[in-house]
Amino acid sequence: MSDQLPEDVRRFIVEHINSVEQLEVLLLLRAHPEQDWSADAVSQRLYTPPPAAAMRLSDLQARGFLSASDDGKVWRYRPANAEVDAFIASLAEHYQERRVTVITLIYSKPHQQVQAFADAFKLRKDG
Repeated sequence: MSDQLPEDVRRFIVEHINSVEQLEVLLLLRAHPEQDWSADAVSQRLYTPPPAAAMRLSDLQARGFLSASDDGKVWRYRPANAEVDAFIASLAEHYQERRVTVITLIYSKPHQQVQAFADAFKLRKDG
């Protein structure tokens, strides 16, 4: 199914997008590049907990997709360069046209975080 996506978009998703929530945050800010966004504002708009929104915003900033205010409490869409902006624009277009394909690719990726979360629930014997 992911073969319906161009290779560069597929690779961008595999390398940079870890969840649908993260993608939704990125695309929300991209849709409003002139607006400053707090974690609370993103949380309200996407119906996600504020700490999760803050985590996604910080991660997207670290990846070079967003800029943050000096106090780190407000973000804005500002990709590192025109090439990154073009990848994100292409991803947005394909997400709109082939949402299920994009979501399937995101969820089919091996996630170290998912494994770490699962490992936290393993039963262990003490001593």
